[in-house]
Amino acid sequence: MFAVPYTLPKRPKSSLISYGIYIGKDKELYSPVFWNIQESLNPHALIVGPTGSGKTELLLALALRIHSIYDVPIVFIDVKGDILSRLRSRKFNFKTIRPGYDSLGLLYPFHVLPKQRALQLADAITQCWYIGHNHRTLSLLYEVLKLGFELCSYPSWEDLIALARSRAKSYIEASIIQRIFEELEIVDPQSNLIHPLMKLKNEIMVFDLRSLPKERTEILNLISLMTFQDLINKVSALKPDYKQVVRAVIAIDEIWLALHNIKYSDLTLSLLRLSRGYGVSVIMATQSFKDLGDNWSLYAENVALLAALSSTSRKFWYEIAEYMRLSKEDVEKFMTLMTRGDAVVRILPDPRPILVSVDIGDIISLPKLLIEES
Repeated sequence: MFAVPYTLPKRPKSSLISYGIYIGKDKELYSPVFWNIQESLNPHALIVGPTGSGKTELLLALALRIHSIYDVPIVFIDVKGDILSRLRSRKFNFKTIRPGYDSLGLLYPFHVLPKQRALQLADAITQCWYIGHNHRTLSLLYEVLKLGFELCSYPSWEDLIALARSRAKSYIEASIIQRIFEELEIVDPQSNLIHPLMKLKNEIMVFDLRSLPKERTEILNLISLMTFQDLINKVSALKPDYKQVVRAVIAIDEIWLALHNIKYSDLTLSLLRLSRGYGVSVIMATQSFKDLGDNWSLYAENVALLAALSSTSRKFWYEIAEYMRLSKEDVEKFMTLMTRGDAVVRILPDPRPILVSVDIGDIISLPKLLIEES
């Protein structure tokens, strides 16, 4: 007599996993598993797993399949070069934006009024450089950016530095603002007035941040944040299409590097909530939940697809247990059954987990069931 050691799991709603973005196969029932963005709570995904668990491959597979199915632009934030190497090995066509060589458009009022651009940039700088506690410096930053955009629709970093010197009431205040602007001038050369996302239609674009010093998290954070902001700006300016759930994708690998600062997460979460209203799908990958800072639990609550890849750490599983309805028995079961490339997947609004053998094979190939249903 054959004995089954585990009972069959309570599966999520069929409508959430029967069609949509292909993920892989149910490891216990051997049926295909999809992510139905149309029925899920939002179009966002968070992938968590240790080094070598396959999180970058899963991020690529999800982002590129959304790009292929919905025919929408996709922007990758690549801190370590892993995305670039994989896209090249698979012969994908894409455009690369390199800080220090290509204009980032930080001082370009991209689909917003100049005054609003000044506020967006000031908010981002305030978060990334931790100057919010110094009210006089913060006030000077807002004043300089606001005045800079009032005097010229496309101010230069030199213009803003000159304004900071003339408006500051102390040398210290001026030097703080000047240092920040000088750093940004290095990574955002203004060789032209074309924003990198201006002509982006349904292509793939990669912001290659690997040349930036990893210890300078302020620069990494600001570029990632403003790219996120500008993609929302771009999509929000499009003609409303309520039938189109996804209109653009931003995928951020190694989010613990791209969005390192803890305070920075406040603004990131605001953009995460805002983006779903405009149809911007955000796909993120990181090694540990704690890499996301004190607000890591809010990320789990604000993504529909949460995928936890194979890990031998019980602490890792206990951290996410409440967000996936995992009991201690579930943790032991999954740790026993999982191998590299497996993921425990949860799709809101149904928090019940499912064990999936992730299929990254031909990264944009789609099972017949997907084509028929979508």
